[in-house]
Formats: sequence, structure tokens, C-alpha cells
Amino acid sequence: MNKLLSALMLSFSLSVATAAPVQLESPAGKITVQDNVNKIAVLDFAALDTLNTLEGGNKVIGLPLAATVPDSLKSFKNNKMIDFGTVKEVNLEKLATSKPQLVVIGGRLAQQADTIKQIAPTYQFSLD
Repeated sequence: MNKLLSALMLSFSLSVATAAPVQLESPAGKITVQDNVNKIAVLDFAALDTLNTLEGGNKVIGLPLAATVPDSLKSFKNNKMIDFGTVKEVNLEKLATSKPQLVVIGGRLAQQADTIKQIAPTYQFSLD
């Protein structure tokens, strides 16, 4: 499935209550996203930028604040966000404690996807 289409479907499922859960596929595998997802842990800045552009940024509960946050996303660096570590080394304890309904990772965390999937449904964002 086209990655952009997946991102659009993900955004749509996060912003509109649907009659049924939406199934998505990414390099991390197939996931089912429930309607009304409102607690998203985003562990990749490109994914955060896309989610924010598609008006899903208000559902983000935390990100890798120990990393250098791009200027375009500085508004997310505030005391409301949970710091999940860096884009390469996620703090799994904080991630689990935050109880996200969805985790969005990038390629840098692909090797940890199986571990992260034990915490919450995990979508690996990547561009074609």
C-alpha cells in the first residue's frame, strides 16, 4: 500500500469516528486502529510533522524530546508532552506507563518494533 495513502488513512481514522476499526499495514506489520484514538506516542519527527499537517497533532501525548526537535515542531516541546527519550533509544518504561492507544515509529526504531508492539499497536511511518 502506498505510504502516503496509509498516512492519510491513519489521519482520517484519528479525526473521524468510524463505524468500525480501521486496519493499516506498515513495515511493522498489520494493526487495527480503533475509532476515537486520542493518545498517540510519536517517536519520529517526520511522522509527527505529517500527523500535525493532517490535523492529528492534538492527539499526541509524547515524543522523543531528548532529541533535537526540529524548529517546525517546537510547539510540541512543552510541559504537556511526555519525553520518550530519543528517536533511536525509546524509554520503554515511560512509553508503557503513558498507555498510548497508538505508537508511531520511524525506521530508526524498526529493530525495536516487536518490543514496542507489546505496549500498543505500532505503525512504522516511512516515505516511499
